Amino acid sequence: MRIRLFFILFILSNYSVFAAIFTGKVVSIADGDTITVLTDNKQTKVRLAEIDTPEKNQPYGRKAKKALSDFIFGKTVRIEVDTIDRYGRTVGKIFLDNLNINKEMVRAGHAR
Repeated sequence: MRIRLFFILFILSNYSVFAAIFTGKVVSIADGDTITVLTDNKQTKVRLAEIDTPEKNQPYGRKAKKALSDFIFGKTVRIEVDTIDRYGRTVGKIFLDNLNINKEMVRAGHAR
């Protein structure tokens, strides 16, 4: 009985840490996998989870940045938070309506 209760509490405590969801307007695109969103007059830097794109100064880096910008710049998106990285950035999945932007960047050939 104690083990079951401990297990349930462990799962719930971990779930609540990473279950944050928020929305915001995309106000900046740093590169192909990092954006800044504005929520309640607060800017939050968000790194797209589970993908990697070339840096701005690498081949195709500017194309990746432009592709992400074309998808979401100036639009209101939903962020499903996975974690906070060592640089303090929120890491998560970005959704425009029901479209998973992380997956769309991969599908379009701008990320892996």
